[in-house]
Amino acid sequence: MQLTWDTFDFDIDAPILTHKGKRPKLLRQLVVRLEWNGLCGMGLAVPAPDYGTTLESLTAALARCAPLLRGLRPDQLEMVLRILPVDDQASALAAIDMAMHDLLGQQAGLGVHALLGLGGLPLPPTFASIGIVAPDVAAREAQSLSGWSCIKLKMGSTPDLERVRAVRAVHDGLLAVDANGAWSAPQAVETMAELAEIGVDLVEQPCARGDRAGLRHVRERSAIPILADEDCAGIDDILALHGCVDGVNIKLLKCGGIRNAHKMIVQARQLGMSVMLGCKAESTIGVTAMAQLGGLADWLDLDGHLLLSNDPYSGMLVEDGRVRLPAGPGLGLTMGAAMFAAPDTLMEQS
Repeated sequence: MQLTWDTFDFDIDAPILTHKGKRPKLLRQLVVRLEWNGLCGMGLAVPAPDYGTTLESLTAALARCAPLLRGLRPDQLEMVLRILPVDDQASALAAIDMAMHDLLGQQAGLGVHALLGLGGLPLPPTFASIGIVAPDVAAREAQSLSGWSCIKLKMGSTPDLERVRAVRAVHDGLLAVDANGAWSAPQAVETMAELAEIGVDLVEQPCARGDRAGLRHVRERSAIPILADEDCAGIDDILALHGCVDGVNIKLLKCGGIRNAHKMIVQARQLGMSVMLGCKAESTIGVTAMAQLGGLADWLDLDGHLLLSNDPYSGMLVEDGRVRLPAGPGLGLTMGAAMFAAPDTLMEQS
């Protein structure tokens, strides 16, 4: 298999403000191609500094992997994932994993979900996210999402309960709050009691990453289910979080791809934990790959590609929050007009 990649500049028209700050209007991500026997599998590597990955570190990881993939086949997926020298660059591994699943599906003439035996399972709707804005603005955004059954509100270090009330007044569907680790455990306990009175259904990562004792403390005192996101990167975290939270948010860029995500879902289910499948602001390539496992999830949070104004890839379709997988084999991706970065930023390894 021959591995190549390009840097792609994705534009965001309206960045969402979260506890971690406002996303930049320009996102640079790596679009990966894996060629084998006349087929081309696609993948995406997403830099995430909060998980120790940058454009440069992911590029270096792909460069280390490229020579090892020559002469190998996509049906050797499990072996490949074990031998690739990605170190802690999980998103590089995820990109190769996506591309190999894409190749396997194309070779078999099946969508990846069908290849994994998930055909026929219904997909839950996806959340739409509303950032940190004034309560009246949040209410207007929620009203514009009237067809969506699930809305997630981003929260800062000072919880804005008026914003939650404003959205709940116009949205009678599922309402989640994502603190992104902004609260102390005592603050979270107090806040979640108030959120329960407002009618919030789910709270994500109330305490800082690494404070699992805090998560457990909050969970024992909360009437609202708690999910871990920043605290849940790989399969080892599932067992470590058991008893601390009610469920986990799994993302390909954190865990290393579809194969590892599937293992994490199975582990979580065995422990009686619920599962959300999420993403960053990223290309349709990444969210379509994640959606292949959607039939195994309780919730989807796969709206990150909707923020991009120049994503040339088509795949997973979202209509008023309802998710539909593409009909084609593999990931089922198609491409319109390419808009790659300037030539001096292109990176390729044969």
